[in-house]
Parts: sequence; structure tokens; C-alpha cells
Amino acid sequence: MTNLTVRLRDEPSGSGPTCRQVLGALPGWFGIEQSVDGYVAVADRPPTVIASADGRDVGFLTAVRHSPSAAEIHVMGVLPEFHRHGIGKQMLEHAERSLVADGVELLQVKTLSAA
Repeated sequence: MTNLTVRLRDEPSGSGPTCRQVLGALPGWFGIEQSVDGYVAVADRPPTVIASADGRDVGFLTAVRHSPSAAEIHVMGVLPEFHRHGIGKQMLEHAERSLVADGVELLQVKTLSAA
């Protein structure tokens, strides 16, 4: 996949199917169906950044606003065959720019660990 052209777009709602497709390809990180259902429900509501390459959606990032000045990266993922091409970084930078332009001063990401 040399010279991969990635296009980013903001989807105001309805990104649940893309979320389910990508998370379904990442069972090592998102293997609990009930959790995936929750991520899909959230991706259907707030704006989501969608990454497309080779004519298909290959990644997504959903941010949730907690207040006018604070937001959280709720969930993001990239199809495995498109890992290590900077798509996640591009989506994050795009989301950051949009959120800052809309008044967000604090952006957080929460992660879980088995430990």
C-alpha cells in the first residue's frame, strides 16, 4: 500500500455501521460484543471522523463533548490492513483541530487495562 491516499470526512451522525465493521476486525481490542454495541450506539450520535482509502471506509474516531470546553476520544479504530500508515494520527489531528475551533480546551482519552 504505497502512496496510500487517505480522505477524512466529518459525519454528523449515523456512523455506527462503520464503527461495527472496524471494531469487528479488531477482536483483540474489541472482543466483547456488549461493549461493541455501546460504541456503535455512541458513534451513531455525535460527530465522527471517518477515514477512507482505496474507495472504502477504513477507520473512524468518535469524540464526545462533556462540556463546552472538554471532550473525550470515546473510541477509534483502523482496519488492521491499514495499520502503520498514519491514519489514526491523521484522524486525531483532524478531530483536535475541529474541537479546538469549537472551543474545546481539554481533550482526554481513557483506556482500560486488565491489571
